[in-house]
Amino acid sequence: MKNKNIFITGGGGYVGSALVPSLLKKNFKVIVYDKFYYGNFLEYHKNLKVIKGDIRDTKKLEKNIKNCDYFIHLACI
Repeated sequence: MKNKNIFITGGGGYVGSALVPSLLKKNFKVIVYDKFYYGNFLEYHKNLKVIKGDIRDTKKLEKNIKNCDYFIHLACI
């Protein structure tokens, strides 16, 4: 099975910081897009890409979402 790419807005927050490690253990490739207002506490993983960004920056968001199979919106929840 091909690794699936998951794009998560707000992946550094309360819910995302629990979800991301779980997805990585299941061999997904994860892109976290977050402002990291309270800091980035995600541990390094070869299948994790972290992008500091604001969801209101639609150009940056659109540029980084290419080739993703799934989108999980956790920002501002």
